[in-house]
Amino acid sequence: MLTVPQLAILAANLAALVLLVWRGERPERIAALMIVALLVLEPLLDPLRINAWRVGGGLVNLALFAGFVWLAERWDRWWVVLAASVQLLLVLTFLMPLMTDEFSVRTGIALRLGLWAVISIILFIGAWEAWAAQRFAREGAENVQEDLRSSVS
Repeated sequence: MLTVPQLAILAANLAALVLLVWRGERPERIAALMIVALLVLEPLLDPLRINAWRVGGGLVNLALFAGFVWLAERWDRWWVVLAASVQLLLVLTFLMPLMTDEFSVRTGIALRLGLWAVISIILFIGAWEAWAAQRFAREGAENVQEDLRSSVS
């Protein structure tokens, strides 16, 4: 059963994903698809555990990190670089049970919820960046056409 903070983060993610798909271009839509895949696959792979180490969840989140890195290398979207860095921190939280015996499962959950809240904010920023890039491209093209007209006259 989901807690109130988990529901709030899920709602924020869904709103951000809608904005990414609606206002975004190809990299934003790929990122949205990767996040939806994470939301679907993580509960399915969650039973894959070694003692307190959640191997399935860690692997799915590692795949999302790799996808963000690939997007950052392929397209020049700064929000993806930021999302990849926060996702790397999130992946590292899955290694905490291997570092100490005193690790509390609740600590990992709290850290992951906090980091996903940050990623939710980054997704909204990504939707804004996609909108701004489209607007600047459109206005830049209009300015170039005006400059050409004025130089011909």
